[in-house]
Amino acid sequence: MELSNNMNLDSQLIELQKEIVFFNKVRLNYENLQKELIGNEHLRHIYEPSAKLLLDRAEEDLAIAFKQIANSYVDIDSVEAVARQTNASTMDVTIETPEKSISGFIEMGLLGKTLNSFQSLIYSIIDPSKGRKKTVIRDAGALAVSAFAPGSFVVRVHEQTNGLIADENLILEKTVPIIGSLMEASEDVAKLKEATSDLELTTVSIYRNFLKTLSSGDSGINIKWVSPSGNKRNHSLSSQQVKNAISLFNNDKSLTSRPITVDGILTMFERDDINNRRNFKLIGFDEVSYSGIVDEKVPGCFVPTNISALIEEQIEVNNTTDEEFIKYILLSVDDSFANDDK
Repeated sequence: MELSNNMNLDSQLIELQKEIVFFNKVRLNYENLQKELIGNEHLRHIYEPSAKLLLDRAEEDLAIAFKQIANSYVDIDSVEAVARQTNASTMDVTIETPEKSISGFIEMGLLGKTLNSFQSLIYSIIDPSKGRKKTVIRDAGALAVSAFAPGSFVVRVHEQTNGLIADENLILEKTVPIIGSLMEASEDVAKLKEATSDLELTTVSIYRNFLKTLSSGDSGINIKWVSPSGNKRNHSLSSQQVKNAISLFNNDKSLTSRPITVDGILTMFERDDINNRRNFKLIGFDEVSYSGIVDEKVPGCFVPTNISALIEEQIEVNNTTDEEFIKYILLSVDDSFANDDK
C-alpha cells in the first residue's frame, strides 16, 4: 500500500511540475505582452483581456494540481537528512496563515502565487540581466516541489541537481543571503536601501510583488534552508512585518526608482501625437534593450546614432491588472561620440 501511495504521489508531483512550467510560460508571455503594449491603449483593450483569461485559467489549473497532493505529508524535522540523502539544497517554505484561518489550510490560488513569485525571485537573483535569460542558469535555478506538511502550511522544495551549477554556489552563496537580507530589513528603511542597492530594479520589483502576494492572504513566511554539507539558514517575516516592508517601498521613491547610464545605439526617437509625448528605443552595447518615454527637456535626436544616455528606471503599477512593470524615462543624451568606432 505504501509503495502504491508513493507512486501516486510521484505521478501527482510530475503533473504539478508540468502545471508550474506551463503557468510560468503563460505568465511570462502575459508580462511581455504588457510591456509591448505600454502606451498603446487601443491594442491593450484588444489583446490584454484574452491573455489575462488564459493566465487566470492556468492559475486555476495549477491550484487544482496543488489541491490533489495537499494531503501528502512529510516529516519537516528531517530536512537536514533529506538534503544529505538527495545531495541537493533543500528548503522548507512555511506560509504562516492568519489566526482566523483553519490551521494547515491555505487558499490554493494564494499558494500557487506565493510559490511562483518565490521562484521568480530566485531566477531574478541568479540571473539579474534584463536581456534574454541564460537557459543553463534558469534550469539550474529551478526549484522542484517534493512534499507538503501540516502546520501553518509547509512546502518542501529542492534545488534540482543537474550538475550545471555547484549546489552551494547557487543557493547558499547567492540566493538565500540576499533574500535573508531583504527580509531582515523589513522595518528599517536604511537597511532596506542597503539590501536593494546592488540589486537590479527588476529584482526589487519581484520581491515587492512577493510581499504583496503574502499580504493579500494576511500571511507571513519562514524559510529554512539546509545544504547537503549541513550549512543552514533560517529567515522569517510575520504578516505585520510583510505589511511594514510594503509600506517602506510605498513611502520612499528612492527604493523604486534609480538613474542608470547606458551606452548604445538610439534606434527610435519619435513623436506620439495620440498620447502627446515622445518615445524612444535604445539598444545597449551589451544588447539589452530599453524602450520608454522621453523627458520634455531632451532635445530632438537623429536615429540611428550612438549615444550615452541617462535613463531613469521606475517601478510602475498597471492600473488595469495591478501588476508591476519597469518604466524607462530618457533624461539626457550625449551624442558626442556618435561617430566613434564601437
